[in-house]
Amino acid sequence: MLPPRAAAPYNDPMRKRIIFLVLVAAALILTVFVVRQARQREQWARVDRFYPFVPSPHVSPRPFWTNIDCVVVHATAGTRFDSAVTIFQSPKSRVSAHYIVGKDGRVVQMVSIGMQSWHAGSSSLDGAPRVNVYSVGIEMVNRNDGIDPYPDVQYKAVAGIIRRLRTVCDIPASRIVSHAQIALPKGRKSDPRGFDFAKLRRLCGKV
Repeated sequence: MLPPRAAAPYNDPMRKRIIFLVLVAAALILTVFVVRQARQREQWARVDRFYPFVPSPHVSPRPFWTNIDCVVVHATAGTRFDSAVTIFQSPKSRVSAHYIVGKDGRVVQMVSIGMQSWHAGSSSLDGAPRVNVYSVGIEMVNRNDGIDPYPDVQYKAVAGIIRRLRTVCDIPASRIVSHAQIALPKGRKSDPRGFDFAKLRRLCGKV
C-alpha cells in the first residue's frame, strides 16, 4: 500500500495565511505611500501661482515618488528679464526654469512645482543623477561675467522664493546650489558667477 501523498505547499493553511498577511501588509504600505505622495503634491500646489505665471512648454512630470529637496540657482547670461521669459517660452529653446528673478526683484513663475523644469541638463548632486527630477530651478537675470552685480533686491526675491518653498519642501541650506556645482561634466557650466551663496543662505534663514 502506497503512503499518503504529502499536501502540496500551496495547500498548507499556515502558508496561505502567511502569504495573505504579507499581501495585506504590502497593500497597506503602498496605500500609505500613495496617500502621502498625493498630500505632498497638494502641498506643492499651494505654493504655485503666488507669483505671476507665464507657462513654459518645456516641462516633464516628476516621478510619483519624488521628494523636492534641492534648489539650483542659475544666471541667464543676459541683461533683460523679458528676453529670458521669451527664451523659456520658445518651442526651439528646450530650456526652462521654475522661476525667473529680475534685477529689480520682479519674479515670474514658468513651471509648476509639481513638474520638472529643464534647467539642470546632465547633472548630479551628492551622487544622485538627473537633478531636474528632485530640484527647483531659479534663473536670475545677470550677464554671468563675474562683474555684473546682483542687487540686494534680487537676493531678497530669490530668498523669498526659497522660504516659500521650504513651507512645503525639506530643502537644507547645503542643497541650495549653483548650476556650476551640479553640471556634468565638471566645468560645463559656470553660473551664477560672482553670486554670494553665504548671503543668500543668511537671507533664507537656518534650516
